[in-house]
Amino acid sequence: MPLSYFDIAPMGWQIFAMGGYSHTEGDIACELDSNACPIIDMPSTDGWVLVPNATNGGYLGAFALKPLAGDWTLITAAAYFILKYCYCYK
Repeated sequence: MPLSYFDIAPMGWQIFAMGGYSHTEGDIACELDSNACPIIDMPSTDGWVLVPNATNGGYLGAFALKPLAGDWTLITAAAYFILKYCYCYK
């Protein structure tokens, strides 16, 4: 719903507010002999372990349209992202 619904349309711009949040939990397969694995001292019979992890992310932003002339429309968007990533092993 554009903000013009609430009588907010500066200089003819149709502004749409955006926002979102995500949360993910799961396991990452990790080879113990590689440099990419955050766990070094974990028992494993085959060289692989599952590392519990979680991510949280969100964004806020705006999308805007400005009718110009005829079939021409100017489109713009801006957003701010936040991401938190955690290897949640104990």
